[in-house]
Amino acid sequence: MVAERIRGAASEVAGISARPLRLVMMALVCALVSIGFGGDSSAALAVQDALTNGGFEHPEDGAQSPEGWEVGGRTERVESSADGGGAWALRLSSTTEEPNPRASQSLDVVQPLATAVTVAGLVRIKDVHPIGDGKGAAKVTVSFLSVDGRVIRRKTIRTWDGTFGWRPWSGSVRIPKGAGRLELALELEEALGQATFDAVQLLWGLPDDHDRENLVVDGGFEYVNPLSVWELDQGAKVVYPGAEGHAALEISRDQPGHAAARQRLVFAEASIREATLTFDLKLKKVKARAPGGGAKVELGFWDREGEPVGKPVVVGPWAGTQETWKSRAKQVRVPPAASEATLGLLLDQARGTAWFDGVRLAAHGAEGPLVRRLESRTDIATWRVIEPSIGPLEPPFDASGLLNPPAGQHGFLTVEDGRFVFEDGTPARFFGVNIDAAANFPSHEHADRFAERLAQLGCNLVRLHHLDAPWADPNIFAAEFEDTQHLSRESLDRLDYFIAQLKARGIYIYMDLLVSRQFKSGDGVPAYRQLSRGAKIAAQYSPRLIQLQKAYARDLLTHYNRYTRTRLVEEPALVLVDLINESSLAADSKRFKELPGPYRDELQLLWGEYLSGQGVDRATMDAERYLEVDDPFVQGFYTNLQQRYFDELYGYLRGLGLSIPIAGSNRSTLSLRTWELATNATLDFIDRHDYWDHPKGGYGDLVRFHNRSMIEGGQEHHPIAKLSVQRVAGVPFVVSEWNIPWPNEYRAVGPLLMAAYASFQNWDGLLLFTYDGDLAATRIANNFDVSTMPEQFLQLPAAARLFHRREVQPARLTRAYPIDAEHQSISPGLPLRHGVARVAGDAAPPKALAMASNPWVSDTGELAWDERHGRVSIKTARVQAVVGQMGDGPLSLPDATFSVETPFASVVLSSLDEQPVVSSRHLLLTTVARSENTGTVYNATRTLLRDSGTGPILMEPVMGSVSMPLGGRRPTGVFALDTTGRRVSEVAASVREGSIEVPLGEALAYEIVFEEPS
Repeated sequence: MVAERIRGAASEVAGISARPLRLVMMALVCALVSIGFGGDSSAALAVQDALTNGGFEHPEDGAQSPEGWEVGGRTERVESSADGGGAWALRLSSTTEEPNPRASQSLDVVQPLATAVTVAGLVRIKDVHPIGDGKGAAKVTVSFLSVDGRVIRRKTIRTWDGTFGWRPWSGSVRIPKGAGRLELALELEEALGQATFDAVQLLWGLPDDHDRENLVVDGGFEYVNPLSVWELDQGAKVVYPGAEGHAALEISRDQPGHAAARQRLVFAEASIREATLTFDLKLKKVKARAPGGGAKVELGFWDREGEPVGKPVVVGPWAGTQETWKSRAKQVRVPPAASEATLGLLLDQARGTAWFDGVRLAAHGAEGPLVRRLESRTDIATWRVIEPSIGPLEPPFDASGLLNPPAGQHGFLTVEDGRFVFEDGTPARFFGVNIDAAANFPSHEHADRFAERLAQLGCNLVRLHHLDAPWADPNIFAAEFEDTQHLSRESLDRLDYFIAQLKARGIYIYMDLLVSRQFKSGDGVPAYRQLSRGAKIAAQYSPRLIQLQKAYARDLLTHYNRYTRTRLVEEPALVLVDLINESSLAADSKRFKELPGPYRDELQLLWGEYLSGQGVDRATMDAERYLEVDDPFVQGFYTNLQQRYFDELYGYLRGLGLSIPIAGSNRSTLSLRTWELATNATLDFIDRHDYWDHPKGGYGDLVRFHNRSMIEGGQEHHPIAKLSVQRVAGVPFVVSEWNIPWPNEYRAVGPLLMAAYASFQNWDGLLLFTYDGDLAATRIANNFDVSTMPEQFLQLPAAARLFHRREVQPARLTRAYPIDAEHQSISPGLPLRHGVARVAGDAAPPKALAMASNPWVSDTGELAWDERHGRVSIKTARVQAVVGQMGDGPLSLPDATFSVETPFASVVLSSLDEQPVVSSRHLLLTTVARSENTGTVYNATRTLLRDSGTGPILMEPVMGSVSMPLGGRRPTGVFALDTTGRRVSEVAASVREGSIEVPLGEALAYEIVFEEPS
């Protein structure tokens, strides 16, 4: 059995004795090799700083400007006070008379030796603020240029404003194809003040690439940023200065407890016998609560099956105060079966502060030389090239028969007894996808194909999302205006035609109003450049921003569509609208503090009005009290303010003639305060979002991901548990965004699991984010677009059938909790066993319910979530499926037996003729596993892409067999299908002793046909 394990946040031996995450079938499917960029080329990759004079120590001849740097504006070398820097630093000063100072350095790009570049240094900021309404700041940027000088990409690494002392910074960026040179720039762009830089360095590659004979990545904490491999608990942070270099790790606790920084290490099994662990340590008032408590370092070892081997190595503990850095060392015996380790830097069962730096684990192999860190490549010897799925889907995949075209024939959507119902009494449930940004404006020719494909996938609802995205070309706004108050005629024409094609095929529309709108100079918006995209938070109370939202809604919803001959407000194919995307006044105080000045001023005025209404003298209050969002009194203010926003926009839309259900916002409440859910429940439906393994550090291929399977990730973390506790009884519940994004390798579990448990929890809508319709794509490049992910889009027809046909029964028992109950009070395994809902009012929490922990079997008996074995089985009359970890023997369901050899897969047997599987004459067997681009390279822990690869897309074949009883049926053929459902060959199935056995491995899906009864 191959299953991933999760490390506990704390345990009996200070947090590292819980099982680690594992590489999937490391011995079978991964080739772990020493770090490099192909062959011996790694030796040519410079590990030293590639910049000239990054410490600004050397001046140009006869000038104060630094040698090697091109400077402009007020730049000068000044004496440096930075620990870890040299004697000199570079100061940029910006005034209204001399703005925009800049220092830059250009280098030739060393591709193909490096696929990324990392920059780091020290910075100190004084009185930096934007010029006027601008969005200026002190910043570091990296630009890539082609050989002819054309800018290919410009990436802002870091930005700063305000005032602070020396601090370290770092960042990494992928080198785009075609780059011949890069430019690193330090600048004060559209901002006033001073920024001083020191010890700036540029390294080819990622932090993982350097000091490869240290098995610990970035043991000096110089590159801790969103791409870092270090996992930091609350109370652990990177600080300046360090014992060596610029930074160190600080772990601090006011009360006795546990906090740690952890890193997972992977090495070839039996390659290490001994290792030397060294680190620097400093302490301040560390006091242990119990024997064995204090500052310590622990190292635990694991075999390839995720089982602990040997005893954890503990160095320490230490307590008291140690004001100067002291080096520590420990010789470590490595168990022969160990293939990975978990390193923990800890403050355990203690309070005080401990600092760590220079952490190093150097190991000698059997032959003597130091062992190097590894990288991981998947063994793709048996993987198949996936051809693009172009053209109409053939009958086995075509799920358009589940739809009821044209959309709108049953009248407008309404809400009745907490459920969606059309005007004529027809119940409504929705399964579909988001369409994102520019994909909402296809050409007429593409719109026809796109709408047809969506219908054939079984989608009866699409959410037209990010129409206002400033990065999209086109978007909804007319580019010739310096405002966002004119809608583009061409964009509207494309959108209108697309809506008409969707409507004709039975696909309904969900429209959102404010998502990523970036206001412009002509909008009359104060500090418009400083507002975030979508004007998060401020949009919910600022009068001008609300006025502009109303105008946009009016222009969009009341314009005439010449293809449908309706306006959207009178179009029954439009069924849902939400007011604002992923914005909430229940956010943390940091979001409020980051608001531009004019919006802080507006908020303070509203706070004063609220206090007056409550009969409170503002003079008796702390001036910053309104930022204390955890204060119950302050929460009353924000509850009132958010409700007022919802009511105002809701009333305005109703005044336009919009009669369909309206939602407020959709940001997941789990990261907010519980009152946020209550305000949303006052509208017509609740909409929520959640993702499994959302990329960290941005978007694209240079991101961190934990790479765990959703099934093995712990019930409290997966979307089903997190979403279920946000449903409110008596209010329709829609999940308008979910996904398991790329590069997570276990995306295949998503479609069936989400469709099954959405049905079990009786949700009213489920929308995958996103399907942008690039059917000709030969490479996965978008983290979320499943139209390029075969393991997802090939399962959508089966998932749609499961959802639309209500294959999974709703839970027989629903446990109700007060709407203001803390999420942590609800057992995370409960949504896998029973229904869950919140109730308004003063309802008492239900009594505790005794439940077995594994497997979690639904009270309908149709779903079994087996976390220990890493899989879920689905057994209904017309669907038999197993998703997750396989390869440990036959898995018997009531109507089929799955003998799957592939370690991880989704295998789904579904009836195509509405009959139960045992008597169906027409079955679809979908078998998908992992997919990746050709040439993909991971880091050793498979949590970062060192190289995201090229086309074509490859998929692991699912090997094994599926057998089922004939039940008197006579098979007439088993056919291997391509990605459109077209028959490409006949498969030699075995028929004996009253059963049929279908061998797997030839295709991604199979059509099984039996003779029709005479």
